[in-house]
Amino acid sequence: MNIHFQDGLSEWHWRHTQDLMGKLLTWRQRDPESTIKLQLVDHLSKAFKIDRDKISIVKHYTMVINRADSPSFYRGSRGKPVELVINFFGLNKYAEGNEYIEYGHIANDPVIGNRFAQDEDEALLLTLGHELAHHVVHLIAHKHKLKVSPKPHGKEFKAVYRMIRSLAVNPMLDLFAPIAAQEQQQRHEKRLISKLRALKKMTEDATSNEHEAERALAHLNHLLAKHDLTPTSFEKGSRPHFIERTAPIVEHGVYKPLTHMCWSIADFCGVKALIHTNYSPYQSRHITYFGAPGDVYMAVYLSQLLPDALERARVRYQKSDAYLHERNAGVHSRTLIGSFNRGFVRQINLRLREAKETRDNDWIHASITSKELRLHRDQALSETFSELHPSIGTLRTQESRAKHSSEARGQGAKAARSVNLNRPIEKNHGTGLVNESI
Repeated sequence: MNIHFQDGLSEWHWRHTQDLMGKLLTWRQRDPESTIKLQLVDHLSKAFKIDRDKISIVKHYTMVINRADSPSFYRGSRGKPVELVINFFGLNKYAEGNEYIEYGHIANDPVIGNRFAQDEDEALLLTLGHELAHHVVHLIAHKHKLKVSPKPHGKEFKAVYRMIRSLAVNPMLDLFAPIAAQEQQQRHEKRLISKLRALKKMTEDATSNEHEAERALAHLNHLLAKHDLTPTSFEKGSRPHFIERTAPIVEHGVYKPLTHMCWSIADFCGVKALIHTNYSPYQSRHITYFGAPGDVYMAVYLSQLLPDALERARVRYQKSDAYLHERNAGVHSRTLIGSFNRGFVRQINLRLREAKETRDNDWIHASITSKELRLHRDQALSETFSELHPSIGTLRTQESRAKHSSEARGQGAKAARSVNLNRPIEKNHGTGLVNESI
């Protein structure tokens, strides 16, 4: 398939979909004491006696679209995938969490029925699991030379989908599922805690006048008494909720800008980052960000925004008089583009570091309670991250020794200074740094 993305989507969306399918196929239980060690693709291969490569190859036939009049679907022929089309239209309704609706006859099934998705990625994962089941059913039908194709969502589909959901999709969702997203009462408690924190902040805010502070304190004490809470029980309590999300590393020529910016992005957003490199047929290279939901969403947003901004800026630069002047002076195009890229990336990293330093300085003047809450969150983040990823190697980076052009590097830095790093308000996912000004 030559066309991988349409309707205003980019290579980023396609690579991200591929990475998520690879993650699904290679998923295995994280519990070191678990007896289940096989990857999902191995379970499917063993259960239905199908070559694992025939299952996993579907990853390379993905296509992403964004249309109101088309569903996601799978199409195969003679035991081979033709296309697996994923429609991004409507995924934005999961930005604040929503119920992912399955077909009516399985909607109430505890394993393959409706499921709460806390963001677009989880809805995308559920969609991929559903379409992967159709692919495996097609392989089964071809293997057994069935004269009549199985019903699209019949017993064969249910058997395959149940395995995919029970061994991979559901555990992947459960790993970072917020308790508040599963029960209505707990969603109510989440809203209550937000209100309590807002009232407490008002009582401590120096800009509040005396009467506002008194009213806020009275309301706070009323709610604490009504719900049998102490002034600190809603602040520290249990471990904060964390998630992890991936961002694809998209190549621009032979250059991978995200690998040189992801650490600054993670540091600015207050999240942990991992680079996953797997050259097997099932998974490509990508970044995983781990942290509080809003902070992770911001990191993923910047990971899409910045490489795209660099690509657009580079195209403009190659049409500029400055580029033509350097070329006429005998400077090789590869030297100019490489210098432009490095100048852009270096300036972006500098902006992110300076923004983080400014924010950290603001914390020095924050209230004692705010400092304690931040320290509590940071400690919990480090502990949880270490539990999930106990063996992490270090990546050594070094300055490129390739020929460079000071003029081109300056043009790259200039382009980086004009990039708007603020996330649009309509994309706000709630807490975190989504509206951070830089």
